[in-house]
Amino acid sequence: MVFNKEKEYLEPLPNKQIMEQYLINTHHLKISNKSLFYYKGRRYSVPHKFINQTVEVREENNKLYVYYNKELITMHEILEKNQDKNMKKLYSSNHRCINDCRGYVYRKYTVSTGI
Repeated sequence: MVFNKEKEYLEPLPNKQIMEQYLINTHHLKISNKSLFYYKGRRYSVPHKFINQTVEVREENNKLYVYYNKELITMHEILEKNQDKNMKKLYSSNHRCINDCRGYVYRKYTVSTGI
């Protein structure tokens, strides 16, 4: 009986296009031993302590927000084609790297600088 009373006040749901604007599209990605993840064919960095961990990546307003255990760990502008070719530019200021970014070299470098 209560449902019938409430039913007369209900309105139809908005169309699918409007509803999709409110959905957050997330991707679960594994961090490589070079402290990188791949998103839409481009490489992005995270702090070295997340190597071999799975992170959650959200794309919003041409930016990538990277979360680990629901905590924001970094944010990147989405790269255009061929922007990830230069390894020095690939790592943001708090994710330093040297020319040779093999896993053991990068980890040694990051530990010695306190990153």
